[in-house]
Amino acid sequence: MPLYPLILALFNFVKNAEAVGILISTASFAFACVLLYKLLRLDYEEKFVERFLLLLLIFPTSYFFGAPYTESLFVLLFALSFYFGRKSNWGLSGFFSGLAVLTRPFGILFAPAIFFDWRKGKNKKIWQLAAIFLPTLIAIIIYLVINQRIYGNALAFQRILVNNWQKHFAFPWQSIADSWRIALGSGTIFFRVMIGWAEAVSATLLWLLIPYAYKKLRKSYFVYYLLGVIFLSSTSFILSTPRYLLSIPPFFILLTHLTKNKIVYTVWIFISTILLSYLTLSYVTGQWAF
Repeated sequence: MPLYPLILALFNFVKNAEAVGILISTASFAFACVLLYKLLRLDYEEKFVERFLLLLLIFPTSYFFGAPYTESLFVLLFALSFYFGRKSNWGLSGFFSGLAVLTRPFGILFAPAIFFDWRKGKNKKIWQLAAIFLPTLIAIIIYLVINQRIYGNALAFQRILVNNWQKHFAFPWQSIADSWRIALGSGTIFFRVMIGWAEAVSATLLWLLIPYAYKKLRKSYFVYYLLGVIFLSSTSFILSTPRYLLSIPPFFILLTHLTKNKIVYTVWIFISTILLSYLTLSYVTGQWAF
């Protein structure tokens, strides 16, 4: 998606692109944490929000927030879009939703979720729906035009996903079943753990948590969570789910609820820190780590 590369291009005068990417991601995540704090304080007590941020910071794949990837920028845009939606500033909410679409495919889920905050608001106007949805539509068109200009086909991304990642649409139960078959099948330990167990457990857990999410989450957060779960698992080959969880902040709200017991909270912090340390070391030494 074009937004992150465009931001990098602004710093072409710096010779070390990797360092610039790390700086952009780290700064984006710092601002994202501040805005997530402000956003969640609209609904939750300070202690709850502090625990939410800690669980996000030490999640096993949170090293991507400091890497030259799009996760930090995307979470920042999530916080901005939903925060301005809560403040009934639908123009800015829609604007940042559009930027999110140009950052990660998950961005197309912002507008449908924010619609439920609009529906609960007072003094609703129909034109406000255009402010919410139009930037998303424009961003999608921009992305398709980029595909057309570069590859001569507006849907070229589909062919690229199939050729390079064996990814095309599939029903979630098919892809999750395939992940479990990999986990329980033959192959190297690394393959079965990283491509099998990690993906199968993560995807299955996300689906099992849907009723709990409906009970615990604000309606807009629940809609985003539900659509996000469907979106990431409706593919022929589930890959990098532990990393994609970073693009679903409502998941971490659920995790904060699930670890409200002090013993469970302590155990999870220990496990998460160990996994984070291992995966970070794997990543920085050039191994595949989601």
